[in-house]
Amino acid sequence: MKKLITMIVPVYNAQQYLDVCIKSLVDQTYRDLEIILINDGSTDKSGDLCEVWAKKDSRIRYYYQENRGAGAARNRGLREARGEYISFVDADDYLCEDFCHRMVDILISQNADIVHCEAIHIFEDGRSEIRGKNSLRTYTCKSMEYEYCTTKGHFMVWGAMYTRNVLDGLLFPEDLYVGEDTVFFAMAVHNAKNMAYYDAALYYYRILKVSLCHGSFDSRKCTQLEAWKRICQIFDDWPLTKLSAQKQLAETCNYMIGRYLFDPEFDKKVYRHIRQTYRLNVWKAIHYYVMKRENPFNCIVKGMFPHIYALYFKLKWH
Repeated sequence: MKKLITMIVPVYNAQQYLDVCIKSLVDQTYRDLEIILINDGSTDKSGDLCEVWAKKDSRIRYYYQENRGAGAARNRGLREARGEYISFVDADDYLCEDFCHRMVDILISQNADIVHCEAIHIFEDGRSEIRGKNSLRTYTCKSMEYEYCTTKGHFMVWGAMYTRNVLDGLLFPEDLYVGEDTVFFAMAVHNAKNMAYYDAALYYYRILKVSLCHGSFDSRKCTQLEAWKRICQIFDDWPLTKLSAQKQLAETCNYMIGRYLFDPEFDKKVYRHIRQTYRLNVWKAIHYYVMKRENPFNCIVKGMFPHIYALYFKLKWH
C-alpha cells in the first residue's frame, strides 16, 4: 500500500484560479492523497468553490477560519494533516500531473527528508518562463552543506515535499507579513539530514501584480528582511549555510530598493532601514562570493549606487 501524501492549500480570495489549482491536485497520477483546503476568511466565492470540490472528491477536506494570514492557514493544515509526506501549494498555482509521484519516488530512493524541484513562472500577460535547466537530474547533499545562493538553492515552502518527521514541532511564524514560508523552510532544512534537488519544472507559479511578493510597496513587506535575519540565526551552528543566508539577506536589500525606490509609498525611514541592513551584511556577502570564487561586483555596485540600480530595475521590468 502506498503511503499517504497530504497537500495543504491556504486559500484567500483566489476564486479566479482555484479550480485550476484543485483540479491539478485531484488529477495527480499518485492517488493516495488527502487535500486540505484552508479558507482564510475569503470574501469572494473561494469558500463556495472549496465546498463544491469537497463534495466531488472524498480525499478533500475543507476548513474555514477567520482571516489570519497564509502562515496561520498552513498551520491549521499541519494540525489536520495525516499523511507521511507533506507538500504545500498556493491557491493561485498548480502542479504537473505527476508532481507527487516523482517527488515521493525521490524522497524514498535518495533517503531524503526534503526534495524540491523547479517551477514554471506564469505571467499575467500569458508568458511563461522555465526555471532551471529541466535536465531531469537529481542532486543530493547533506543538509549541513545546504547553500541558498546556488542554482540548486531553494527557499520557498512550495515546490517541495517533506517527510512528516522533519516537520514535527514546526509552525509557520504568524507575525511575518512576508517571509513566513522562507523561515519555515529554513527550520525544516535545519531539522533534516539529507536534501534532494530535482531539476525538473513540476510546479506552475503565477506571478501576479496583486500578490504579496509582487505587488506595490507596503511597509509590512519589510518583514521579508526580518525573515532572513531569523534564518541567519537558525543556522548559527552551520557556518556555510549561515554565510549563504547572510549573502541572500544583502541581495534581498538590493532587490527591495531596486523594486520599490521609485514607489510613492516607499518612505525615507524604510529606505534607511534597508540600507543599514545591507551595510551590516554586505561584507558577509563579499566573503561568500570570494569563497565561491565568484565576482561580487554586482552586489557591491547595486549597494553603492541604489538610485542607478533602481532606474535600471524600472526600465527592465516595467
